Amino acid sequence: MRVSCCLTLIVSFLVLSPLPATAQGRDDDFPDFDELDLKGGGPDKAFQADERRSPRLDDTPLRPRNNSGDAFPDNVLPPATNQPTPQQLSPLDSGVEPGKQGSSTRVISRPRLQDEAPIPAFDWQNKRTSIADLRFPTFPNSDISTATAFDHGKAMLTDPEEQAYLDLLDAVETQRAALLREAADTGKNSAKAQGRWETAFYKYAAARRLAWESGHLRSRAGQRAIDGKPNPFQQAVSDNYDLLMDINLFPGEFMGRPVALYGIYKPHSKVMLGDTQEESARTFAPEGGFRNRRRPVAVTRGTLMGMDGREIIATVDTQGLDSPQDLDTGNAVRVLVKGWVVKQWDGHPLIYCQSLRHLGALPHRDLITANAIDRHRLHESETWLYYETIRQLDAVPADLQRKAAGLQIARRLDTLMREIDEQTKKETEAAAVRLEKKQITETEYSRIVAALKRRLIGLVKRYREQKDKPEEFRAYVDMHFNPDEWQGQMVTLRGHVRRVVSYPGDKDQFQGQMLHELWLFTDDSQKNPAVIVTTELPPEFPLDAEVVDRVIATGCVFKRYVYGSRGVKEQADGEMKVVNVPRVAPLILAGEVTWNPTPSQIRAMVADGVLSDESDIAVEVAQLPEDGLVRVLSWILTGSVLLVIMVLWGRNQREERERVRLRKRVDEIPQFQEQSDLLEEALPGQPGDLAP
Repeated sequence: MRVSCCLTLIVSFLVLSPLPATAQGRDDDFPDFDELDLKGGGPDKAFQADERRSPRLDDTPLRPRNNSGDAFPDNVLPPATNQPTPQQLSPLDSGVEPGKQGSSTRVISRPRLQDEAPIPAFDWQNKRTSIADLRFPTFPNSDISTATAFDHGKAMLTDPEEQAYLDLLDAVETQRAALLREAADTGKNSAKAQGRWETAFYKYAAARRLAWESGHLRSRAGQRAIDGKPNPFQQAVSDNYDLLMDINLFPGEFMGRPVALYGIYKPHSKVMLGDTQEESARTFAPEGGFRNRRRPVAVTRGTLMGMDGREIIATVDTQGLDSPQDLDTGNAVRVLVKGWVVKQWDGHPLIYCQSLRHLGALPHRDLITANAIDRHRLHESETWLYYETIRQLDAVPADLQRKAAGLQIARRLDTLMREIDEQTKKETEAAAVRLEKKQITETEYSRIVAALKRRLIGLVKRYREQKDKPEEFRAYVDMHFNPDEWQGQMVTLRGHVRRVVSYPGDKDQFQGQMLHELWLFTDDSQKNPAVIVTTELPPEFPLDAEVVDRVIATGCVFKRYVYGSRGVKEQADGEMKVVNVPRVAPLILAGEVTWNPTPSQIRAMVADGVLSDESDIAVEVAQLPEDGLVRVLSWILTGSVLLVIMVLWGRNQREERERVRLRKRVDEIPQFQEQSDLLEEALPGQPGDLAP
């Protein structure tokens, strides 16, 4: 009786539910979403690589592509009439929504006329956006996806939902294995496959954002009116796209879709998915009859708060945390959640994530060393890590970053000191061997050992000084000669900036947020810059100044970046020609950039016109005394202090000379010698304190 009731409920639910992605079997049942993020090629090209160009680190503009379909989505719906056409937009700012028009591919670059047939609504449930969109199996002897078992809104999982949840977990493993297998078969490296997988978590949200900004998806979510007035029972829709709002409005279109969220995760309990022995837990087998439930899967369930810690934004199931920190302690941790939407869970989504990415003060060095392409410009396969590292640094307090950078310098000092000590021992032993073989004399051996000892003493003294003042450590030089020791580590650099370039980040992975690129020169870098990339500049930072001094940047050493620099090269005919010479500079993703100018520098920038005289910092400096008067006052104060010191020192010297003179007179008279000693013993003091 219980089995029949359960089956009746499932069948009735499936009839009433919309159909999500159903892709078991041929690829055209679950076609690729090439028109949004891939170069094109149709449904037969599953798991095709993303051909979108990554952001540049120099100011070379991206060349916009034409209407052939390579740069812009296929079958796009028209943009709003007051928006520029796709020819006027860059590939990353096209702001249009995909539509479904059979198998043909084209780009609509004009508004649709009123008398034209409407473009069919896009099938969000059956279209793929990336390789991470999950493929649910179908029920036995049916073309209905098991994902239809999810009932949105309730903070619980029924038995059919747990079965569909286990299907989701199987789909994650299957599609990840398919990607790695494809990379192995085609000879692609694992880093590129990793990049494709990690980037895929931003694709679906990017597609929804395009549709929202063009107005087509937003019109579906528009607030319904009752008697000409807004419906008080429906949430008002914002003009700005919000992923969580979208999930709550259209939960059926997000089942099995990959998303990326930042927040504070607090674990609550361990949950066993599929842990029941009831008869209703059995499922149909394709060969007929029943089969038992699969092995239960244990997950940690917790809540994900926003970065401000004020409200719950999701319930997250995970199988671990990618750091030694234990989730069982119940401590809240800052994390990046890259997972899949399971269902709507009491007003917010339930998301499954294989492993939470901890957002600590230290960047994920293992990911950086494995995926960042050293001695290269920013490559498309590493952009996901590039942006996620910047996001991590933005989420971590600046004081923790500075502390991490200081600890790295302390480690490097200890390592270098050990290396010097070992080298000194080796050279001393080598000199002893040469002495034993009579290759050098005793005098030469003593001279070598003494020189090694002097060098060691000097380096130890310098080591102690830099331990007390880590800012004096020549970090740039050490990064140049020991790049492997610094990649993925935190560092603080001080110097002057000679170039500032601002540009928007990737629209999919960074929502077009502005990035600022600074070329920083330190005291020990000579003419070699460090490339600093940050999301925020100090207040009133002079972007147009030729030189901005007293700049401090703290960030992560991402890799060595190759850039072109003008140089002179001699041709075969003896002529000299100016060419671009490739050079290498450390690429630092900075979480904090500070600027501490002097009043004289502020006045000079105001005089040069690169800083407004109405800016807060210029107004504050204008209220200070002029530099000349300050210097005069400082000289007078310094001279007064020196004069007082000289007077006190001279008086002390005269008193000391008088004490010495009196003591000599006492010592010269024999009958007073014994009395003098007794007096000094009875009244201890300085020699000459007592009168003769």
